[in-house]
Formats: sequence, C-alpha cells, structure tokens
Amino acid sequence: MKLMTGTIIENSRVTDEVFKIRLRMAQPFEFSPGQFINIKVSEWDAPLLRRPISISRRMDARTIELLVKEQGAGTRQMRFFKTGTPVDFIGPLGRGFNISGFKKEAPLLILGGGIGTAPLKGLSRDLANRGYTRVYVVNGFKDHPYGKEDFECYEYVEIDESKENRFVTDHVSASLNETDFQGVFACGPTPMLKRVREIFKDRGISVQLSLEEKMACGVGACLGCAVKIKTGPFDHAYKKVCVDGPVFEASEVIFE
Repeated sequence: MKLMTGTIIENSRVTDEVFKIRLRMAQPFEFSPGQFINIKVSEWDAPLLRRPISISRRMDARTIELLVKEQGAGTRQMRFFKTGTPVDFIGPLGRGFNISGFKKEAPLLILGGGIGTAPLKGLSRDLANRGYTRVYVVNGFKDHPYGKEDFECYEYVEIDESKENRFVTDHVSASLNETDFQGVFACGPTPMLKRVREIFKDRGISVQLSLEEKMACGVGACLGCAVKIKTGPFDHAYKKVCVDGPVFEASEVIFE
C-alpha cells in the first residue's frame, strides 16, 4: 500500500450510470485481481472521504482501468475528471482472488453481477495469461449489458435481467450444474453471492466471493466495513472487508 498519483488518460461513458477511467502512473503498478484503490475525488473538503474503486484490469505495466458506477457525490465528481488531471490515490488495497493451486485444464467459473463484473475482467485476463484454458464466465445486468469484449474465456454468457426474467444463479443452476468446476469466483450484489454459496456449498471446492461493503477509510482504521466471518463450528469474528478482504472463501462468510 502506498500513496500514489496517476494521470487520467481516458474518462468515457459505458452506460448511463457506468463510466470508464484509465489511469497512467509514472512507474509500474503491481496489483492482484480483486484489489482496489482509494481515490481522493476532490481538492476541497466535500466529499471529505476517499472513494474505494475496484481495479478492473491492467492495460500495460503503468496503466490501469477502473469501472465506476455513478451513485453519489463522490463518483459524480469522478465522472467529470478531465484527461490530463492528476489523481491522488492509495493502493493497491485489500486481498484479491487466490488463483494458485488450480489445474490448468480443469474448468473454472466466474460469476458477475452489474458493476461487480469490474474486477472479474482482470481476473479472467490473468487466468488466460497463466494458461488456464477452460474459464466459463456468466455475467448479469439489470439492463444494458456491457464489457463482454473485455473477458478472456472459454465460454461467455451475458444475461439482461430486464428482458430474460432470470438471474446469473438461475443460469448456473439450469445449465452448468453438472459441470465439474474446480473453483468459483464471484462478485456482485449480496443476494447473488448468498445464492452462489448455496449452490456450491456441498461441492468441496473453493468458492471465492468479493464482498461489496461501504468503506470510509479503506485501511482498516474505522471498522465501518466489518463483516461476520466464521472461525469455527460455533464461533465467529468480525473482519474488515478493506484489509481482510474484499475476497473471502464463501464457507467463511455469515450472511445476515
């Protein structure tokens, strides 16, 4: 983790709510898929807090891409960052996806929901670069799907929930339930992640969930992103999504 400055080289609309930012650094920037950065969105005091944004993917050694959903004052200000603007951020932060120990030829499954597809782009690219040949991707959107062209995968399914009246997890249950996946990676709304855990809970495989929680400091000091994590058959503890996650094994997470 370090304080860094990047320069905006692109800020463009993807949909009415989602926009894409590309940041270029003066030096190589290393991160793992699933990690995030904490961006200072204003020179002034409003909004005061930085905004945590998942790193979507690496464009080259010094350039990263972010997908941002306009949801409040902070992300609204980011929408109007101009090309050439220097951006102050802290990162990389958090714990990303663990892709060690999987067999190159056995199938892996990536599941995304809405803006939760952002860090999965970098994950699919990383898996492809490491020689994994059977990566399935299923992404769902409330409407206006986007980003298909950015995924490196064996098979890609895109679901427009407004038209198809089904969800990512419906497709998994109906069409992929017989596939012998060796691991699952998911990022999206909490109901989706909860259902993913239920589908795969008895498979004896690694199911990694990237949790979405509101963060204030992003470095573990404020305790604002604490989640309940199982520590034994009858015990639990609270861990912080910003430093202990955002990626957790599904078997650890206690959804309430």
